Amino acid sequence: GCTVAEFDAAIPPGGTGKVVGKVHTEGRLGENVKSITLDTSDPAAPQLVLQFKFTVTAPVSIWPAQQINLQGVQGDSVMQESIFKRPDGQPLELSDAQIGNAKGVTVELEKVTEANADPATNPSGAHSGDWRLRVMLDDASQPRQAAGTLTLTTNHPDRKTVTMPLQVQVAPVLQITPPRVDLRVEPQGRPATITIDMRNNGYRVFLVTGLTIEGDLAGVDAQLVTDQKMMVQRVRLTVPDSAQLKPGVHQGKLVAKTDLK
Repeated sequence: GCTVAEFDAAIPPGGTGKVVGKVHTEGRLGENVKSITLDTSDPAAPQLVLQFKFTVTAPVSIWPAQQINLQGVQGDSVMQESIFKRPDGQPLELSDAQIGNAKGVTVELEKVTEANADPATNPSGAHSGDWRLRVMLDDASQPRQAAGTLTLTTNHPDRKTVTMPLQVQVAPVLQITPPRVDLRVEPQGRPATITIDMRNNGYRVFLVTGLTIEGDLAGVDAQLVTDQKMMVQRVRLTVPDSAQLKPGVHQGKLVAKTDLK
C-alpha cells in the first residue's frame, strides 16, 4: 500500500508545499498507480486526491514467472525453461544452482550467445547476455507431489541470491472418479447402481478392453457404458439382486484393462 511519510502541515497563501508518499514495491513489478488523499482548510477544495504512476523493475527479471512449476502426466517428460535478464544492461552472471527439498530434479544453466539467441523481434525471448534455466524432472513414471526451492547466485549487487519456489506435480495417467465406491443395498429394494468415470489426464483417447470384479462381491455387475475411444470412459456398477449377498459388508475392487501402454 501507500503511506504518507512526510508533508507540510501549513502552506502560506500563494506558497507551495510538499507531500512525500512511500510505497512498498515488493510484489508490484510493472506499472503501478497509487493515490494520496489530502484534507485541507480551503473551502473551495476541502479534499485533494493526488494520483501518481510509477514502474517497478527487478534487479534480475525472470520470464515467464518467478517460480518453477513442474507439472505433467505420469510417463511424460516434465520440464520448464526460464529466461533471466538484467534490466540495467550490465552483464549478467548466474551460478551455483541448488535445489532444496524436492528430490529427483535436474537443473541446467546456459548463457545465451548470438548463436543460440531467440529472434530480436521477440521482446520476451532469450537474447545475447541473458541466461536460460532448464529445470527437469528426472523420473515421472509415478504420480507424485513435492514442494521445494531453487536458489541461484547472481553478480547483481542488489540481488546476489535468487530463490524461486518450486512445485512438482505428476498426475496419474488415469484419474478415477469417484476413487472409492460404496454401494448400499436394501433387502428387496431396487438395484443399487453407481457410475465411475476414468479420465485420461494426458488428454488422449483410449479404450477399456476388459472389466473384472475381484473380492467378495458376488452379484456385482460391471458394464462399460462407452463403446469407442474417448478421453473419458464410463463404467456402471450394479448390484442387480441383493439376495446374492449375505447381510454385512462386502469388499472388493474393479480391475479395468485398457489399450494404454
